[in-house]
Amino acid sequence: MKLHPADRLTVLLLLAILWAGPVRAKVCPEGSYGLGTQSEIDALGATGCNVISGTLGIHNDENCVFFCPPSPSPDNFVRNIDALSNITEVGEILTITSHLITDVNGLANLTSVGWIVDIKAESLTNLDGLSALQTIGRGFGSARLSILNNDSLLNINGLAGLTSIGGLVQIASNTALKNIDGLGNVTEIGAGLEVSGNDSLANVDGAFRIQHVGGDLYVRFNPSLTNCEGLAPLLGWPDGLDQVKVDGRIFIQDNGAGCSSVEEILSSVTGPTQPEILSHTTTSSSARFEFEESYTSDFLYPILGYRGNCISSPSDASEQVDINVRDSASAVIRTLEVSDYDPTTVTAVISMQINVSHTQPSDLVITLTTPEGTSLTIWDGNETDGEDISGSFPQDFQPIESFDQISEEGMDGIWTLSIKDVVSGPVPREGVLNS
Repeated sequence: MKLHPADRLTVLLLLAILWAGPVRAKVCPEGSYGLGTQSEIDALGATGCNVISGTLGIHNDENCVFFCPPSPSPDNFVRNIDALSNITEVGEILTITSHLITDVNGLANLTSVGWIVDIKAESLTNLDGLSALQTIGRGFGSARLSILNNDSLLNINGLAGLTSIGGLVQIASNTALKNIDGLGNVTEIGAGLEVSGNDSLANVDGAFRIQHVGGDLYVRFNPSLTNCEGLAPLLGWPDGLDQVKVDGRIFIQDNGAGCSSVEEILSSVTGPTQPEILSHTTTSSSARFEFEESYTSDFLYPILGYRGNCISSPSDASEQVDINVRDSASAVIRTLEVSDYDPTTVTAVISMQINVSHTQPSDLVITLTTPEGTSLTIWDGNETDGEDISGSFPQDFQPIESFDQISEEGMDGIWTLSIKDVVSGPVPREGVLNS
């Protein structure tokens, strides 16, 4: 069989698709690694493994904390970690304390660290190489992200893939760091949050999506920090201090102007103007409003939509009466006046409580007339378990005609109750309207 050129192309494409399957996990031969030389970095990369079940420590100076190797000769110091590009997972701890590396691009495929990430590298300028990292602290209550004493670090944007961190977040003593925007997608921090001693830090806008901090909040000793609006939601804005989202203590002090107390931070957030309702129309199931839109100059908290709550003050009109209801006599009429109900054009819930003593409730017809003149039959020859009608419509008894029919009418005005005994017989069966 001959293949035309187009057919050959199709076969080649299918083969390429079949060949590009998911990458299989290959666990590195040692459980943990303390790498102190460039040759050790390169050797681990050469194995082709991509999962380290324990700790990965990259060091070559006195900052070593975990699995410290012997001090190498200067010509073999770790200068880059590009050979580690296969690594996708570190089961326990990732610590980087090499003083010569300027980037962590070699970890571009790392997606998760099970316990701790510690970064203390004085020549490191960014964390862009960690852009694939999604989780820190899976299954460890004492998890930690620590970015400490990185003198050249300008930003932490490489952490933008994180949405939650299972333990403590510590960003401290990074003299050149200007912002923490890299935390902009984090909504949950399992333990405390510390942002301290960062001399050039100007704002903490990156914290604005954090909905909960499970421990203490420390923001202090950041002399250039003058914009702390990003912390306002954690501190209860806009709902008030009773809605603080920090489980532990709060320490905000010794920062720049406007950022040295909770009160200063909350007062710095102007928020949007209130929308002004111009007109509205209602139906039994919906309401439509025309309003002057809100305005805000605060880019951190833009206006994304509007939310409305239907509220009203309850109105309760009642009287105690003692009027006989006689066979085939004229109806008993009672009126109640409702005034100053708010809103005046929409009623949310109507309930009518009645107490009638009668030996034969099935003889009765009861109607309710609204201030606008709509008459509803509430009771028409119904039966009860006893001799009285005592309870509320529609909670205890179902009215013949639903109160939904008057849901768009105003409450204010005279409400009229009519009770008539429509059956007469040789033996009088009468009753009393009590209330």
